[in-house]
Amino acid sequence: MEPSNWLVVCLGMGTVFFGLICLIAICKITSFAVRMIENQKPKTAENETISNKQEILAAVCAAIAEETGADAKNIRVLSFKKI
Repeated sequence: MEPSNWLVVCLGMGTVFFGLICLIAICKITSFAVRMIENQKPKTAENETISNKQEILAAVCAAIAEETGADAKNIRVLSFKKI
């Protein structure tokens, strides 16, 4: 006896949705674990000043100039923040 078409469709869709629900659960558990690990790390000073800001800006401008083919003197930096 052959299974009906509806049984095959329902079993296939059920399998796919079960797999998707398992993937969502794994992502949620992993996210929770990463947040717990991040919260255990000691907090550093967020407003730490950058001591060699001019050197970093020069390196960034040189990299941008190299990629774009422009002259480094023509690149103007409007804002520079530590992320």
